Amino acid sequence: VRERLPSGQLFEGHCSAWMQHCAGPEPALRHLPISASPTKHSTDFCLPEDLKRPLLLLATGTGIAPFRSFWTHRQYVSKQRGYANAFGPWTLFYGCRHPDCDFLFRDELEACQAQGIIHDLHIAYSQQEPRKYVWHLLEEQGAHIYRLLTEGAGVYLCGSP
Repeated sequence: VRERLPSGQLFEGHCSAWMQHCAGPEPALRHLPISASPTKHSTDFCLPEDLKRPLLLLATGTGIAPFRSFWTHRQYVSKQRGYANAFGPWTLFYGCRHPDCDFLFRDELEACQAQGIIHDLHIAYSQQEPRKYVWHLLEEQGAHIYRLLTEGAGVYLCGSP
């Protein structure tokens, strides 16, 4: 994300600037069709209408809570309409402190992965060795993320940075 603000100041998104830096000098890797739509109202935070669109979900701590509505909606649609294979892939990166203390919705997330509701589930634990944060997992899965973005994935981020 790189755009001129109404004040005239140039704004560069942290994540997209980092990704561009990581892409190196290869021009084909430096430009992805990404647009950002930060939302301040919960009514603006909703799933895309296209069920086939891949999604990249990023959650830290209690930031996982809003995504619960996403996967429960997908479960409902799958059960009611038989659309089990009509969904695009979802990749979820979730960061919490410790698997035994604050891995919120653990059973639901594992069930969603087993049902194919969430295709890729990546969990980072900041208080368990080896300590990892979501950005470590993003770095490890860079090629997968790049592929999702080039396929038009929607990116949703919830939680504190």
